[in-house]
Amino acid sequence: VRERLWREEGVGLETLGVGAVQSVPIAAGDPQWDPSALLAAILAEAEMLDSDKLAADPSRQPAGVVIESERTTGEGHRAALILTDGTLRPGDWMVAGGAYGRVRALRGGAGEPLDSAGPSDPVLVSGWRAAPDVGEAFVGRMGSEGEAAGLAELLRCESE
Repeated sequence: VRERLWREEGVGLETLGVGAVQSVPIAAGDPQWDPSALLAAILAEAEMLDSDKLAADPSRQPAGVVIESERTTGEGHRAALILTDGTLRPGDWMVAGGAYGRVRALRGGAGEPLDSAGPSDPVLVSGWRAAPDVGEAFVGRMGSEGEAAGLAELLRCESE
């Protein structure tokens, strides 16, 4: 995959010695996978950023990216998210592509229950009606189930 990124997309990875983009191996389906290497890489990049240019606002509507998605026994559909803006709380309606749901459980990177999650927080969220696709952008704090379902349907139709 790394070499194909360089050959086909021109993305130069540090591990190949041809660029400045970090790559961190992940194994979403492996229950033994430890996210510490990914978190360390994110923290290293964050230290090099100009903090004056970062504009995340915890008071905005929650938004971010789905980084992992699965169906589990007992919890149903759940997804790992990285918030890029806003604050997500249990009870919020959320949409990612054609999937929507209500935040039933919100857990941090170590599995601890959270009352809320803000910008840059990696979280595990259960309560999805269907599994969202990895890489989809998500938004939260929709006004109602109808609003969330309507937006999900619109996004589903646009992607077909």
